[in-house]
Amino acid sequence: MQLKRAGQFLVGIVFIFLITVLCKFRLGHLGYINLSAAAIMILCRFFDPAYAIILAGLPTALADIVLQYSYYAPYTFIIKGIIGFLTALLSRKKKLKSIHCVLLGLLEVIGYLLADFYMFGRAMAVLGVRYSLIQFALSVSIVCVYNLIKKKV
Repeated sequence: MQLKRAGQFLVGIVFIFLITVLCKFRLGHLGYINLSAAAIMILCRFFDPAYAIILAGLPTALADIVLQYSYYAPYTFIIKGIIGFLTALLSRKKKLKSIHCVLLGLLEVIGYLLADFYMFGRAMAVLGVRYSLIQFALSVSIVCVYNLIKKKV
């Protein structure tokens, strides 16, 4: 990786971490809603899929640790890493459309549903999915607006 790209990559990691930590809405013991998925789906399109895994997974998992939800960190790393990888892969093939962002957002909802089910059981997973859907709607809306603005420019 060139020095300029390495710098962009590190700035991306810091940016996603800050978006996750600063643009959040706490839900008590249920975690928090954040806009990291929007940042991931916008930034990961500019990187190789192998780097996108780290760009998406590392800062969001670190945010879980900093915000005292460390039990989510491994799941977050995997879920967000997969979303970053798929975003970069689709972008590389010039096939990333808004519908793909919707599907990637739903993949995140399903990932956290399964993580909640595994860690806390069915009742908590059902409760958590409502908040995941709110986060999904916010993030995908931001990405779709970004895509529209990008097309017009």
